[in-house]
Amino acid sequence: AKTVTPPPTALLLVLIGLGVSMTQSGSLTSLKIGPSTPGLIKITPADFVSGIVKAGLPQLPLTTLNSVVAVCALSKDLFPDRPATPKLVATSVGAMNLIGAAIGVMPVCHGAGGLAAHYHFGARRGAATAFLGACKLFFGVLFGGSMLSLLREFPKTVLGV
Repeated sequence: AKTVTPPPTALLLVLIGLGVSMTQSGSLTSLKIGPSTPGLIKITPADFVSGIVKAGLPQLPLTTLNSVVAVCALSKDLFPDRPATPKLVATSVGAMNLIGAAIGVMPVCHGAGGLAAHYHFGARRGAATAFLGACKLFFGVLFGGSMLSLLREFPKTVLGV
């Protein structure tokens, strides 16, 4: 008997969500071809101190536990033959945030929830995440910031919020 593989649920939900988004008034009319021009962010010493005190220090326990400890523990459960190491994960998170801060990127991490979701929806190797990143880069370069009008209309129920 031949087994039928179900379609990737997450991909179907994203496509349905985009379809709904495109039907909303004004969501497509403001789309423009071409990337937005990025710029360097000027950070004053007062901004730096405020960011460290109000965001950096409070974020440390959460990032350490969810983005390093939990990711490594979950990766050991899901991929016992190739678990992530705390040093590699912490270095990766630190590098992403140091580089991203210079161009105004929101802080990012390798949260255990993201790893669990990717695994649940079929990802078993880094290629799935690389493909997702490539798609985001493609659409970001193609539409730039104008894509926000479409994304703002994405149904919250599909996002689970």
